[in-house]
Amino acid sequence: MKKQTLAFLLGWTPAQCHNLTNSCTHKHTDGTHRCPECGTTSLSFESSASDWIDKYQDKLVELILTGELILHLNVHDNPYRFHSTE
Repeated sequence: MKKQTLAFLLGWTPAQCHNLTNSCTHKHTDGTHRCPECGTTSLSFESSASDWIDKYQDKLVELILTGELILHLNVHDNPYRFHSTE
């Protein structure tokens, strides 16, 4: 499983990958492929997703262990996705 996919299942979105050259929201990619609008690479998305997982890993583990975060395969309908309060 790619880091982008795991992070997406947990609440990260490609929009959190900030491309300093433009303000693209990357709405036409899940982060595993190049953004067709601005050209941001999957490697950039992977780096962003990895940083996001590193930043929230302790909180994510706590939520999973307490049952407050349940992973669903249908991520678009997942009401339990983690959302940072920062």
